[in-house]
Amino acid sequence: MLRIYLTGDVTLESSRGYLRQDRFPGAQGRLVFALLAAEHDRAVSRGEIEAELWPDGAPASAETALRAIVSKVRRALADTDLDGQALAHAFAAYRLHLPPDSWVDVRAAADAIHRAEPAIRDGELQEAVGWGRAAATISSRPFLPSADGPWAHAWRERLRDIRVRSLDVLATAWLTTGDAAQAARDAEAAIAIEPYREPSYRLLIRALDAMGDRADALRAYERLRDRLANDLGSDPSPETQELHLEILRAG
Repeated sequence: MLRIYLTGDVTLESSRGYLRQDRFPGAQGRLVFALLAAEHDRAVSRGEIEAELWPDGAPASAETALRAIVSKVRRALADTDLDGQALAHAFAAYRLHLPPDSWVDVRAAADAIHRAEPAIRDGELQEAVGWGRAAATISSRPFLPSADGPWAHAWRERLRDIRVRSLDVLATAWLTTGDAAQAARDAEAAIAIEPYREPSYRLLIRALDAMGDRADALRAYERLRDRLANDLGSDPSPETQELHLEILRAG
């Protein structure tokens, strides 16, 4: 099976070995390959590719430069299971044709979180943890850090969302199985990424309370309330307020 990694180092793994990051034709070649690999189920217009390569405005020679980059990417792919026809060009658009069983890490992360969340809601803890860990691992790695175009930014935001949601899934699973300390760590990690995310705060509060640390649970609520009030001029949701009252009553 062809495996493509776009987070961390851009790498293609095939039966003929690895095409590692330093064998792609520079940062622009890696970016073109990454865009076409992540969007392999559609043709990507030349304009969209140029917007990624030159986010401040494409030069007059952009079309010629893009053809040269694509030609170099094709040569690099010749050392893999993909033949020269895999990267196709037609009607001012490019498409990377991958075998049906190919695996692309960012697409796998998106699929994993869509599997993990229903599993945790249905109480299928083992499945939720498996998919949650896969989503969390992939989404924690950097994605094309030198790229500054709209497509790269959109994927970074998508991976950030996947990371937070996967941490919530895992925290929920740990809390359910009695590992409140790990639940608290994952909830804090989610809050570090999204400091106003109330579901993660509720998980943190429940985890701290389950650890017998009622005072820290109440302080976590106060931290959220102060942050929302000072930064957004809002209050915690009724659900979060009810959790706070629940802990106060239990004390």
